[in-house]
This record gives sequence, structure tokens and C-alpha cells, in this order.
Amino acid sequence: MADRFINNGCHAWFSYKQAEVAGYRVHQRPDGTTYQVTTISDTTDHGCGWDDMKYLGVIGPDDTSLGQYEATDPLQAMLNRAADEAWNDAALNYYEEMGWD
Repeated sequence: MADRFINNGCHAWFSYKQAEVAGYRVHQRPDGTTYQVTTISDTTDHGCGWDDMKYLGVIGPDDTSLGQYEATDPLQAMLNRAADEAWNDAALNYYEEMGWD
């Protein structure tokens, strides 16, 4: 549930090349359709060097994250999980400090 608030209003991107290395996250719209995301940015400049980045639009306020799907490389998958958990913890702490629910 926390991902809904963290990602709300952010821009979503997808890269097949990035997904192979870093995995991807699946989001679901209220109507049940799903989409895959490899990068989320608060601006339209994603800052990634992948040459196949596709802009998916803004993540809606009622879209929810269904979880992270791993990269094919086990070591990279482990590093991704650790980074994802650290980022989510930091973001949740920030939201709590700001008094946002």
C-alpha cells in the first residue's frame, strides 16, 4: 500500500535492456490492467543511459505496485532487493516525518 503513495504522480518508464539486468516492477490500474516499470522518476528526465527507454506516462493515484520481478542474474537480483528495500524504508520514513499518510 505504501508504494501507491510513494509513486503517485511520478513518471514511469520501461526498458527491456534494463529489465534484463535490474528486473522490473509491475503496477496495476484500478481497472485491473497491469504494466511493467523499470524506472520511476519525479520528472520526465529519467537520467538512464538505456537506449530503448519507453515513456509510459504518469502513475495514477489509484495505481498500486504488485511487486518486484527479479533480474536473471542472481547476484544482481540480490543487490536490487537490498537497494529496493533501503529506498522504500527511506521514502516511508520521509513521508512519516512530513506527516503524509
